[in-house]
Amino acid sequence: MANNFHTSIKFTLESFKSDIPFLDTRVKIGTDNKISTSVFCKPTDKHTYLKYFSNHPLHIKNSTVFSQLLRYRRICSNVAIFDNQFTDLVGHFLKQGYPLKLLKRTWNRVRDIPRPTLLVDKPTDKSDRIPLVITQNKGLDFVLKNIKRDWNFLKSDKDLKLIFNSPMTVARRQPPPPPPIYVVCS
Repeated sequence: MANNFHTSIKFTLESFKSDIPFLDTRVKIGTDNKISTSVFCKPTDKHTYLKYFSNHPLHIKNSTVFSQLLRYRRICSNVAIFDNQFTDLVGHFLKQGYPLKLLKRTWNRVRDIPRPTLLVDKPTDKSDRIPLVITQNKGLDFVLKNIKRDWNFLKSDKDLKLIFNSPMTVARRQPPPPPPIYVVCS
């Protein structure tokens, strides 16, 4: 009855004896009746992460790897499961052009973080920093580096010091798509 609602939505009923997927987590009950968790990916997941050679700042690409590994470390209940699932994740990032050296370095960094510290809520930063919103453009990296370099000079001005008492936050937005090109054939 529910599958007749829409052609692209299919409901299924599955039974599991020792493990069950829930959102992006697989929960498993071992023979010792202990619960372990690992990352669950649907069969339709394409793992299309940001391509390494895309026109994005390097810190965005690095943080994509870091955040995914952090997510895996949070979900995996022990280091052995995390290490095992890391090999799958590496394959997905390598397909997107990420250097193996970056993946291993980030893995070592995340692997050393104790899992309990990752499961604790962190207080949000109520920052009064002024956002500098710019359109993504590699040419602006030079300008941003100069602003960071000259920040103390900007703070030394008595009027600017009131506005810029702490370094500004840089927010990048996507550039608008190029206008369509029309060709007139006669």
